[in-house]
Amino acid sequence: MRGCRMSRVSDEQWQRVEEVAQGAAEAVGCELVDVSLKQDNYGWVLRVLVEKVALAGDGNPEGTPPGVSLEECSAVSERMTGILDVEDPISQPYRLEVSSPGVERPLKKRQDFVRFAGSRVHVELLEPLDEGGRRRFTGQLQGLEGDEVVLVGDDEGKVSLPLAGIAKARLQVNVDALFGRKAPSRNGRRRSR
Repeated sequence: MRGCRMSRVSDEQWQRVEEVAQGAAEAVGCELVDVSLKQDNYGWVLRVLVEKVALAGDGNPEGTPPGVSLEECSAVSERMTGILDVEDPISQPYRLEVSSPGVERPLKKRQDFVRFAGSRVHVELLEPLDEGGRRRFTGQLQGLEGDEVVLVGDDEGKVSLPLAGIAKARLQVNVDALFGRKAPSRNGRRRSR
């Protein structure tokens, strides 16, 4: 699953942008999560998401990203700028933004679906899964079985989704659990647990 680009950048040029981002992230001990080039109200934005490479015993619960510092984002940005300004693979003016993917991190790579097994996720498919027309699924990620992403959905139980058919996937934070609140019932009142 490649990053999004909505411009006149050729495949070769985009591949070079991804290589530069990958190299810059690795040089400062980070992992590249995603690269996208999109237009917003102020022009084109080259958005790069990085996170610190998880190390055994780093104090983070298993399956959670360890985050990234402002200094690391700045270092990735400086390394990328130095190369992209010289090579100029993107012809139109753009802003470079380097940041953390946040708590609702996108799942882009095959290994993400293994690494975050046990986490709550939201997945959107390119095409409906069945005659029911369902394209959006939320539940607990079980991992990968072959080329299928397996999750236990909130509404449908265990479901297998084709990895190649995923348009978007991201971690989903359970805000109630995060803040120790009781989950609302279906009628809007809080349930006791």
